[in-house]
Amino acid sequence: IILHNHITDGKIDWNRLKNTVATAVHYLDNLIELNKYPLPEIDQMVKKTRKIGLGVMGYAHLLYRLGIPYNSQEAVDLIGEIMKFVNTNAIEASSELAKVRGAFPAWKGSKWEKRNVEIRNSHVTSIQPTGTISMVANTSSGIEPVFSLVTMRRTFFEDKGNSTGGSMMKVVDPVFEEIAKERGFYSDQLMEKIAEGVPVSQLNEIPADLKKVF
Repeated sequence: IILHNHITDGKIDWNRLKNTVATAVHYLDNLIELNKYPLPEIDQMVKKTRKIGLGVMGYAHLLYRLGIPYNSQEAVDLIGEIMKFVNTNAIEASSELAKVRGAFPAWKGSKWEKRNVEIRNSHVTSIQPTGTISMVANTSSGIEPVFSLVTMRRTFFEDKGNSTGGSMMKVVDPVFEEIAKERGFYSDQLMEKIAEGVPVSQLNEIPADLKKVF
């Protein structure tokens, strides 16, 4: 779930997040059936407990959008609230699926039977680092802070199978770039300073309120 896609009018859209959780749980349960497993034993074990791993990414970008510093108690409290919401609604969605598809086969004797909760999936959430997938989705990874607002990456070219040194490419965090342009302080020179390692707190071009956030 890309968290920063669940903001409406500057606030977390809890109804939209609830709908996303329900859709994602249904999708992940479907995948258990659609996957081709390398061994019959793996197939049996996966379908015995039907574990899914619904996770989140884009938390740092959510905080940027809400104007909350990552290193604040408010940010710690908010991720607790979000994950409690995600977990509760994932359990609810999995329980609804169980009414139609049945509980996972190993339900008998599980903690869920002791709680008298029929559920489709023995486990529903998992926080992944999402390093590559977050790049594809153009968001921040997992619940981690943004590693660098501006980075320099070297591109390489293939010439008849031989890699040759390419050019340096400046990559700016998309949310930081958008806000910088909205607030009118974006410039190539400023981005180069950040890429060179100058702390945001020392840059007079950046407004004080944004220094705290970024």
